[in-house]
Amino acid sequence: MESLRIAEKNKIHDRLKQIEVYVKRNKNTLNSVSASDKLFIEKINKKNQEYADEIEVLNKRLVSLSNGSIDSELTSVLVANTAVMKKNMEKTKQKNQIKREEKEKEKETIDNFYKAGRDYSRPSARNLEKETNKFFYFCETVPDYILRNLEEMPSNKGYIWKGVWCFGKLKEEKGKPIIMFEKCRDGIMKIYEIDDYTRNIYEKKGKDRKILISSEPRNKLF
Repeated sequence: MESLRIAEKNKIHDRLKQIEVYVKRNKNTLNSVSASDKLFIEKINKKNQEYADEIEVLNKRLVSLSNGSIDSELTSVLVANTAVMKKNMEKTKQKNQIKREEKEKEKETIDNFYKAGRDYSRPSARNLEKETNKFFYFCETVPDYILRNLEEMPSNKGYIWKGVWCFGKLKEEKGKPIIMFEKCRDGIMKIYEIDDYTRNIYEKKGKDRKILISSEPRNKLF
């Protein structure tokens, strides 16, 4: 109980010192303000009176504190604060538990992803044949307009059709990046611009200007 009384006493004295500063500041303001500014003066005087009333209440509370008449109140506040603290700690514990579970789930997802990648990197003969047949099938379904355009495009330009990269048949434009076009849903055209150092992806719809949606560095191979 003694520790509760000391804590409350320190709290009251801190507030009294704070009020003292405020009152002093208000008095200095009154000395510098014009006497004609009555509304402002009334406002400051009203505030100082509120401070005076609070000082009286605080001094009475110091007396009650010293004679032990508010011990039950301090105990009730302590119990309430302890309950709140315990509840907050429980919430924090639950949040941390959720975060741990999310991290474990994320790690499991990543592990499964890499495991699937490793499994895919060692395809069976059957899967390899299936993917090869799929590739040639997509090659056979390339639209005629793409084939016609490729006849007049340099070999560093072309189209992407269902994952198949189709390059132009003319001589490469020296010093120019690889530029590939891919038609997507909703009339959106993706444009890939790839040079020795950067891979940029743009999107363009209709006659609108192309918009950069992705840019990432790449290692120069040669």
